[in-house]
Amino acid sequence: MTLAVEQKDYLYGTGLALLIVQSVAVDQKLLASMEWVRLDCLRLSDDGATIGPFSPLVRTKALAAAVRPTEWLPPCGQQPGLGGDDPMPEDRRPQ
Repeated sequence: MTLAVEQKDYLYGTGLALLIVQSVAVDQKLLASMEWVRLDCLRLSDDGATIGPFSPLVRTKALAAAVRPTEWLPPCGQQPGLGGDDPMPEDRRPQ
């Protein structure tokens, strides 16, 4: 699964996080609230190059809006879902 997670919806890092999710870690300390979930991912740069492993805590309520079709990356300089020649299907755009 590919995600584009806004900075306000994950810990710890800066900017938009483009991620390829490899697994979802079950953290017993976080399980009670289910507000956050730890994802084991590969982080991608804006051009799609792999930066390396990344295990952020992500807000569960932000996950649905963050899902992107497999292999989707925004064109350079364009944020996901902001119109133009955006290849994201309408039904996947953040509301």
